[in-house]
Amino acid sequence: NKTSDEQNPNHWYTIGGIFNVTLTAWDSDGNTSTVTTTATITYPGPIVYFANPPGIYVRDKKILPFPSIVAFGRITIEADIKETLPIVRVIFLVDGNTKGTVTSPPYAWTWKTIAFGMHRIGIKVWDSAGNWDQSFTLVRKFF
Repeated sequence: NKTSDEQNPNHWYTIGGIFNVTLTAWDSDGNTSTVTTTATITYPGPIVYFANPPGIYVRDKKILPFPSIVAFGRITIEADIKETLPIVRVIFLVDGNTKGTVTSPPYAWTWKTIAFGMHRIGIKVWDSAGNWDQSFTLVRKFF
């Protein structure tokens, strides 16, 4: 419960849901008027993008532009997340298998294992309300 003596009070909801809102106004003589209503609060879920620009990477450094991601050796996969609520979990997948999980920034995972060929890389993200998003891209990896 939050109360205020301000002339123009406001309240920021940190989670979505349906809430009862009561407003009581009074004048200088002590007369009051009260109204109660419900407020339905929704937040858009997070949106995740790959922060890695397409290109050729050698040991985690982009050395040349290229239409897709090609990695020689390790590569750090970075998530760019647009959110309205706190992010609670980000997972990184390779060919559908979870390879890394982070719960705080920076939202990144370094792929160090040896692999050859084309792989489907995924990022899945959840916010504190349980909203989620995912994004996938193809990466050619060698070594």
